[in-house]
Amino acid sequence: MQIALEFCDADSAGVSLEEVNEKGELQFRWIAVAGSFAPYLNGTTPRFYSPCGSCIDRGVALHYQVNHRYYNFLGVNAEPIRDGILIPLRCEDMLGTFWVVSHSTEDAFDRHDYEFLRSIADLVSRSIRDHSQI
Repeated sequence: MQIALEFCDADSAGVSLEEVNEKGELQFRWIAVAGSFAPYLNGTTPRFYSPCGSCIDRGVALHYQVNHRYYNFLGVNAEPIRDGILIPLRCEDMLGTFWVVSHSTEDAFDRHDYEFLRSIADLVSRSIRDHSQI
């Protein structure tokens, strides 16, 4: 995650994996987080009210923003995401996203950032796959 922060000049980066909660509902868990969102490690977001869910449903990377209304719904106090990139992760039966965000700049990320993040996302997927086989 730290390499994504440094290379892309992001404020936060992380990995969200889809899981079923105790109520049988799908959600995303932040299994790796660096930067300003690091305090939310292992936090969850609802599957069907999340940019991560939209990214997985579409099966393509998303460029997105999040405002205070979304955070209010989650009960989280955080800075709005002025620029963000989500990249879908598919690893056998696991789904998730690799993401980076900026809280300070609307045009923080460009095509070069996306290409770099796509290669990191591939490494993350392989790492998750290899770890799950142990």
